[in-house]
Amino acid sequence: MMLGIATPVIWVLLSLVALLAMSSLVIRLQQIKNPHKNQQELQARIRSWWVILILFSLAIVIHPVISLIFFAFLSFLALKEYLSLIPTRRADHQVLFWAYAAIPVQYYWIGLHWYGMFVIFIPVFAFLFLPMRMVLRGETDGFLKAVGTLHWGLMLMVFNLSHVAYLLVLPAEKNISGSGGAGLVLFIIICTQLNDIAQYVWGKSFGKHKVIPKVSPNKTWEGLLGGVFTTTLLSVFLAPWLTPLSS
Repeated sequence: MMLGIATPVIWVLLSLVALLAMSSLVIRLQQIKNPHKNQQELQARIRSWWVILILFSLAIVIHPVISLIFFAFLSFLALKEYLSLIPTRRADHQVLFWAYAAIPVQYYWIGLHWYGMFVIFIPVFAFLFLPMRMVLRGETDGFLKAVGTLHWGLMLMVFNLSHVAYLLVLPAEKNISGSGGAGLVLFIIICTQLNDIAQYVWGKSFGKHKVIPKVSPNKTWEGLLGGVFTTTLLSVFLAPWLTPLSS
């Protein structure tokens, strides 16, 4: 245990730093060798990995409260992005304040380790309160659509994401792994990000058959299956280190 962090988590983080440093060096050397080759997309993915790794490492090293604030901020950004993509009624702009206000409250329950309230606050209390506020505004045109889209955004961007944060405060009797909650969160982040990179690499190398061209024109079956295969192998390897599961 170092700085309050389990040893397996530290070793995995150091391994990621080494891997990213090597990847950045390889891309830089390829740029020097082939300056006209377009590698902007791969560079963007590597940079996003660096940002995620640095922010996550700082969050778990400094203090558990900082970790919860970090995930709450992610929920805020995700909900903000979601609401920017959907049409909202002018009458509901004040109601959106209460949707954003649900974020710190949801993470407050996590900080209290109050699982009972954490798991029902949004799907019960927020789901009842927000429609009530909309009705009191007196605007009935498009009411059901507005309620449905707002509820869906809270579930996806706040409720679902907050479950990842709850892993950080998972009681010891519920998490028998030696890496603690930080290891579980790190496991999820690694598998998610590696799947994205693996699909990109497999797709660029062998991709020929599109999955859903109208939705994602660059996604191929070769990239999808290669990403699943790679992620499965990595998860089997990392599970004994970061989770209660064994290979």
